[in-house]
Order: sequence, then structure tokens, then C-alpha cells
Amino acid sequence: IYGARAASGVILVTTKKGQKGLLNLNYTGYYGISGPEKTVDLLNATQYAALMNEKSVASGGPIVYPDLSVFGTGTDWQSAIFEDNAIRESHE
Repeated sequence: IYGARAASGVILVTTKKGQKGLLNLNYTGYYGISGPEKTVDLLNATQYAALMNEKSVASGGPIVYPDLSVFGTGTDWQSAIFEDNAIRESHE
């Protein structure tokens, strides 16, 4: 019996009766591993800072990042987010 404090009545749910005979069981499933088909070549942190300096100077502004050596490579967010061994599975 389903219902919530007489909200619009009560619903009775019944199921089919079982039958004697053979058991019929169906199963469909798959399991696999996937990864990104291709990724985009991105700038590292030092290259990005140099590009921002070039943009600023080209538009008549000052050098935004005078010491590019402090940036290093930064984080490769594509490698951090995408996993080459992502598990895919489905079971029914």
C-alpha cells in the first residue's frame, strides 16, 4: 500500500503470480575501458604568460609578467581530468 497521509488517495500495487516450469533469465552486459580519442595541444604556464606579455605590449600596455621563470609548466588539466583507463560497464 502506497500513500502519503491520504494525499489524493491510496494506490495498491499487485504483481503477476508465479508459474511452475522453466526459469527464464535474460542478461545483457558489457565491460570496457576507454579514453579520450584526441586531446588539444595547450600552452604550459610559461608559454601562456609570454603570450599575455606579447598581447599587452602589442596593445600598447606594459609587460604583465616580467619574470617568466617563476611559472614553470603549470598543470596539464587535460591529463588531470581525462583518464586513459576509464571503466565503462552496463548490466541489465
